[in-house]
Amino acid sequence: MGNNKQFISQTFDKFDEKTVTTSIPEKVTVKMIMTSETPFPTWNLGIRHVRTKDLDKLLIDAHYGGREWVFLRNGSISFSTDSGPVKIFPEIHGDSDVHSGGVVQERETYPISKEDFLKICESNSLEIKIAGSSSFITIKADKFLVLCQKFYNNFYDSSKFIDSLDKKSGGSCFIATATMGCYNEPKVMELRYFRDNWILQKSWGEGFVNWYYHYGAIAAKFIEKSFILKKISYLFIVKPLVYLSRIVKK
Repeated sequence: MGNNKQFISQTFDKFDEKTVTTSIPEKVTVKMIMTSETPFPTWNLGIRHVRTKDLDKLLIDAHYGGREWVFLRNGSISFSTDSGPVKIFPEIHGDSDVHSGGVVQERETYPISKEDFLKICESNSLEIKIAGSSSFITIKADKFLVLCQKFYNNFYDSSKFIDSLDKKSGGSCFIATATMGCYNEPKVMELRYFRDNWILQKSWGEGFVNWYYHYGAIAAKFIEKSFILKKISYLFIVKPLVYLSRIVKK
């Protein structure tokens, strides 16, 4: 998984000699456990690494959208990890604006050390408190935890978090694996990527994947034993889904 770099993208600016590595997906939506005076908000978190001749910095990006100002620039993000609390603060004032319909948008960037980032990645579960000067939210952030582990695996150490990533991303694509005959066959890997980075990011994605893993495992037992069923599955299931996944990635 780490060698394929499926979960990060890199861009290089030759004029500034700057390399930016971004998590894939760029951000994940996180769900609230409790909130203080922030009605109907949405929260997205992402990971970036920026490297220049004079800079080597890991960053967490937070994006808030809601009806009330949170004033993230005056707050912090706290992580409850298995190794103890980690707290980070915004480096510079980010963007803020009011869009049509009165929706407030705030974006802030928070530097984090590699050591603290590893503490997050090594946790079995993760809760986050995002605070501004006027309110806060507490988040059960398992999706963001998986994003962190994927980033660490692809960017820092490809031997880390392999078992955890396979488990938390849903494991094997049963039908595709049975059809192609190998868990690490390239088309199977494409479909796992499609599942983790497109389907599971949709509001309906988790329910669909749970349904698929119940019935897909049953179908896979028949497919893996039949040459004819493998051919049918490839032509009518695997091949069309791989084609669709490539269109979505464009």
